[in-house]
Amino acid sequence: MDNIKTLDFSGFYMRTTLDGHEHLFARPGITLTFFLDEPLAASCNAVADLIELFISTIPRGTLRSYLAKNGYYKALTDRQITRDLRALRELPQDYEGFTLDYSEGELGQVGTHGALFMANVLSPMAPDRSNLVRLEYPENILEVWGEARFLQFVTDAAQCLPFSSGHAGYAFKRPAWESGSFRAVAPLLPRYLGFDPSEHWGRRWMRGHTYTTHWINLLGTQLTEKLGGLESMQATGKHVEFKALRNGTLLRGARFPPVGDVNRGANDIGELPTVARLIRPARCPDFRFSDTELDGMEWLARFDRLQPKNWDNS
Repeated sequence: MDNIKTLDFSGFYMRTTLDGHEHLFARPGITLTFFLDEPLAASCNAVADLIELFISTIPRGTLRSYLAKNGYYKALTDRQITRDLRALRELPQDYEGFTLDYSEGELGQVGTHGALFMANVLSPMAPDRSNLVRLEYPENILEVWGEARFLQFVTDAAQCLPFSSGHAGYAFKRPAWESGSFRAVAPLLPRYLGFDPSEHWGRRWMRGHTYTTHWINLLGTQLTEKLGGLESMQATGKHVEFKALRNGTLLRGARFPPVGDVNRGANDIGELPTVARLIRPARCPDFRFSDTELDGMEWLARFDRLQPKNWDNS
C-alpha cells in the first residue's frame, strides 16, 4: 500500500536559496490540527496545557526557534517557553489576539517538529473565523512511537481542549507565514489526497464547521450532535473506527495515514470516502485557498465521489 512503509518522501522536501543559504520551506510530516470556537480567554489555559503536553512527548531542546514580536525567528529557550505559557494562561479578558509559533527549524525554516497557535477575539469583520492549534511531528512518528501511542496522544490532546473540530494525518508542513510555500505544494494536492496543506487561511470560515476529511477526524460535542450523534454515525459508517471522547468523537478512517496517490490508484484511502459523506453536512460551506487558483471547495470534496477501500491499509 502507498503508506509510510513504501512511500519515498524525499521528493516532498522543498528548498530554495535565501541570502546565499539553503532554506527548507516545505517538508512532509504528520500533523494534528484543532479548530476552537470558544472565546480566546476561555480556551487559553487549555491551549497552554496542550502545548506542555506536546513538548513533554519530544526530547528536550527539540524546538529551537520561536517567532518573536518583531516578526523574526529567534532561539527558543526553556525560559522563553515558560514566559510564553504564563502569558497565555494570564491573558487579559480584552486581549485581541495571540500567536505562538515554535519550530525545530531555525531561521524560519520548517522543522521536524512544531507547534502553532493562532487566535483572535470574535470580530464582526470575521464572524466565521475560528482559532487554530497545529502540532507537527516527523513523517515516521508512527514507526518511532507505534500506532497505539500516537492514537493515545491524539485522544489525550483532544480531551484537554475545547475543540470544535480537528484532524490528523499526513501533511505538507510549511512555515505559517510564507505564502510562496503554499504555491509550491498546491500542485501536489490533487494527486496526494491524504495530505493536508497546513493552510491556516481557512480558519476564516471554520466556526461551527468541519474542515478536510483526513486519516483521523475529530468532532466536538456540538458537531457530533449536529451529525446525528455517535450511534447514528456508527450505523452509517460500519467499517469506520469510532471512539467516544469526553468532549466529542474521534473517527479513524483507516488503520494508517493514507497517502492517496491517485497515480497509483489511491488504494490506501480506507474508509475516508465514508467519513467524507458522514461529515459533509457540517463541512465548511465557503472555503478558499490563498495564493493559488486551486478550488478550495473541490479539494474539501475530493473523497465524496470515491468508493471506500479496506480500512486496514497496512
